[in-house]
This record gives sequence, structure tokens and C-alpha cells, in this order.
Amino acid sequence: SLTLNAFDGITVNGAIGTTGALFDHGLNLVSGAGITVNNNILMSATQDLAFKANSTKANLDASAGSTVFTGLGPNPTGGGVSFVAPTTGLTIQAKNIDIGTATARVKSFTLDGSAVNSAGGTDLTTIIKAAGTLNIFTSTTLGAAALAAPVAAANLAFSNYVPVEGDAVVKGGTASGSNASKAGVTIQAGTLNVDVKGNFLFKAGTVNAGGGIADAIVNVGSSTVDVGGNLIIVGGQVNNGLGSGFASFDPLNVTTGQSLALIGGYGQNSFALLTNNGQINIKVNQSYGGVSQAQTFTAPIGTINSGLLLAGGGGTGAYNFNTVLGKLESYTINTVPAGALIPPITLAGGGITQVFLPISGGLNAGAGTVQSNVPINPAVDLGQQIRATNEETKISNNPGKDKNSLSDDGC
Repeated sequence: SLTLNAFDGITVNGAIGTTGALFDHGLNLVSGAGITVNNNILMSATQDLAFKANSTKANLDASAGSTVFTGLGPNPTGGGVSFVAPTTGLTIQAKNIDIGTATARVKSFTLDGSAVNSAGGTDLTTIIKAAGTLNIFTSTTLGAAALAAPVAAANLAFSNYVPVEGDAVVKGGTASGSNASKAGVTIQAGTLNVDVKGNFLFKAGTVNAGGGIADAIVNVGSSTVDVGGNLIIVGGQVNNGLGSGFASFDPLNVTTGQSLALIGGYGQNSFALLTNNGQINIKVNQSYGGVSQAQTFTAPIGTINSGLLLAGGGGTGAYNFNTVLGKLESYTINTVPAGALIPPITLAGGGITQVFLPISGGLNAGAGTVQSNVPINPAVDLGQQIRATNEETKISNNPGKDKNSLSDDGC
């Protein structure tokens, strides 16, 4: 394997590997400050990739195999790992990918596709994919009040959100021209382990004239998600009757120190969705000992009790897929449906706040939903399956359509 050690930051501007010649060695980037990646890293499915920002002198020496950093203390600057897509998109792929570890955490994680602008039928998806396991571990010295402050200061679309120490931020780009134009962002792994001590913002992109795809998708075989602050999933902006800009997160178990917020965007297919093909177990307010606190979001949400927030237009709520009837049905969290043995969605540590978002700029708000037991066919495009079963497309943007029908929306 190849290891690169640096007391100061590491920036990757050139591609490592190509689609025709994958990089077939392990790769470790070890930095006493931050690591920024601005180009593709394409590794074979047998090789591991590790990003070790915020490394101590001891870790740098151990990685180098000698005391080459004698006389240097910890580097006080940087410490995050940022993947910043150029206008042509970005792909990071390997067998197993570590962005920090449980014992050597990074200060932040960013997967930023906002500079991408896809038109004319080009797929410029920003993606990080691990054939095996993807680990994301961040640390923070900030308390609950400091983590709540940037949430209160952000607008409804969270487009002006200012990250703080410990945060994870994932956001899509802009697509237009046709539905073959793609500027979304995807996290894909066999197993996903998230332990983010700050907030986690997961946000879809924007679709302009002619349509396009700017979805934000987590597509994993299994996952555990632990967020010390707020997990905020936000739909995108679809500015015409074509295209898709939804945000979909796929956990089995999700724990937050404060709130889990699902906030719909605006326009067709702009929903914010927490979904799984089985059960979903949610714990909130763990930083508060499982007791809700006053928490502020921008209007029209305002100050609410911290917990599970579902904000959006028609179709906002909780749903369970009835496999016998082959359709999604409205569901009351923590209850056991007829014929089931366990609740398909559980919630502990706080209650549910549901907020209706009114029409804005002539566009309906997307739904904020939790959906359990949704059948997924791995041989079929995941985004298409989500759009086909999503309540927002059936209720909010097509008010005359039967909310229980599962017909494809044609996007």
C-alpha cells in the first residue's frame, strides 16, 4: 500500500486511477491538518482507502514508521476531510473507505457536489462508494447549544447553512435539459457506519428548465447512523414539472443527540425521506437524556420541541408498506399493524412535530416522510423505485391521484 504523511494539509488535485486503469494498491492519506480531494480516486474493489486528517504527532510518526515529526506538536489548523466536486462531478471508490476511525476522528466531513451543473443528458453524479464498509467518524468540542445555533440561523432550504466543528455536510448540484442530466450526490456502501459528533446535513440539489436529476441518495446494504447534534434531511428545488430533487436516507438504526428533521423541498419529487426495506429504529434527544428541549428552525417551522420533525406538503407523515396489498399505508409510529409482530417504525426519546409547508413561488412543498418495509429491487435504479413509491408525487403534486396507487410517475 501507499501512505502519504503530511504535518500540514493534503490536497488531491490530480486523478488517482482511471476507469480503464484502476489504482490497484491500498492508499492512506495521513495529515496533521485537513485533507481536500478535488478529483477522482478510482481504486479496485480489492483495495482499501483511508483518510486520516486531524492526526496527532504520534499517529503521524506511527504511520511513517519512524519519528520523522520530532519537535512538532499537533497542528492546530484544519482537521476535516472534504470531497469537493469540480463542475464535472467526482467519484471516490474502493473496497473499504475510512474517513476517520473510532479512535482517530476527523474534525468534519464534506461531500460537496454543489458546483456541478449537468445539462444535455450528461451524468455528473458526485459519489462515494465502498464495495465493503464506509466509516465516517468526526469529533467536536462543541456542546448542544453550539450545535443548535447554526440550525436556527439557516434558511428553510439550508442553502446558507454554515458548518461547525464535527459536522458532516452532503449536498447535490444543478441539473437541467433532460432527465438524463444528473447532478445528484450518492453515498453507496455494503455497510455504512456513521458516528458524527456534530450535525449532519444531507441536502438534494436543484433542477431547472427541461428536467434532470439532482437527488441525494444513501444506498447501502446495512447501516448504523449516530449523530451527536441534528440529522437534517432536506429535499431540493425542482423548478418545473419535470425532474427530480429528492433526498433519501437509508438507515436501520438512527440516533441523534437533538432532532431528526425531514424537510421537503419545492416542486415535483422534492421530498425528504427516511426509508428502509425493513424496520426503522429512531432515537432522538440523546444529548438531553431523552427529554425534548425548545429548538428553533426558520419560519414557517419556528420553535418546536426537539425530536422527530416532519415538515412538508401533502403526504407528509409516516408510512409502512403493506406487502400483502402492495401499497404504502399511513402508519402510527410505535404501533404494531395487524398481522405484524413488531412495530415497523420505533421512536424513543421524544415526540413527533409535523409542520405543513405552504406553496412558495407557485410550487408545492415536497413531503417529509418516514417509510418502512419499502421493497427494493437491487437490479432496478434505486431513484426510480423511490420516485415510483413516494407519497409526495402521488399527493402533493398530483392532488387528483389516488394516494395508495404505486404507478410509476414517469420521471
